[in-house]
Amino acid sequence: MHSKTRFQLSIVVLTVVLIGALTGAFMSGMFLFLDEFSVSLVLVMLICLGLASWCLFKMIQLNRTEVKSRIGDAVDDYHEFMDKWTIESVQWKEFLRARLDFDKGESKGYGYALGGMLTFLVALIGFARLEIQLLIPVLIGIFLLFFALGKWGALVNARSKFKRQLAFDEGQVHFAEKLVVLNGQLIMLEDFGVSLKAFQAEERFGMKVLLFKVETGYANRKSHSQFFIPVPAGKEESAERLVNHYSALMAGL
Repeated sequence: MHSKTRFQLSIVVLTVVLIGALTGAFMSGMFLFLDEFSVSLVLVMLICLGLASWCLFKMIQLNRTEVKSRIGDAVDDYHEFMDKWTIESVQWKEFLRARLDFDKGESKGYGYALGGMLTFLVALIGFARLEIQLLIPVLIGIFLLFFALGKWGALVNARSKFKRQLAFDEGQVHFAEKLVVLNGQLIMLEDFGVSLKAFQAEERFGMKVLLFKVETGYANRKSHSQFFIPVPAGKEESAERLVNHYSALMAGL
């Protein structure tokens, strides 16, 4: 079996097991919440949570191995690259600092999303169990707590991403037909469960950048990632060609 096919099949199987384990943990928790305490239900919930954690760990491990393999294959086959960019140190660091400021501003959105979602869930559960005089301050407290946690988590992630990229003195970008390699990070644009949703050039952070968005997952488990790549001096025409190529890829041409 081809390694890519084996990887895809493994991810599908692990995803099915993960969904089943999480469902079992959720149902066990609901029965514990609605009925009396039961040791057997606690054990079932713990086993399901353990199995779900193992599936997540295994999926991350398989993904890392597959990514390293694909990066090696892509870098070895130089003829597959349409263009290679080197972003000089000054522009690279200026871009990273500007993007960090942008991510800091975006962190509030994560706080509102997490705080609002969990406050809504607590409101549904607590509406029939708590007096309104108690429920309102509880909901306010829940929102403020998880707003702070959501914003803090987004800030930690932004700073971590900034430090990882700052470790590179300059930016090295390789563009292939259906993937981009940015400082050793493989970004698939079209693959199993991956699709490119936007690719354009625009003015951001006081410079021209390529902005592209990638969607992963299926149905209600979709997630989106957004990437920025600064356009080096003299690469403006190359940027336009890349935009045309990846726009055609999105259109299925």
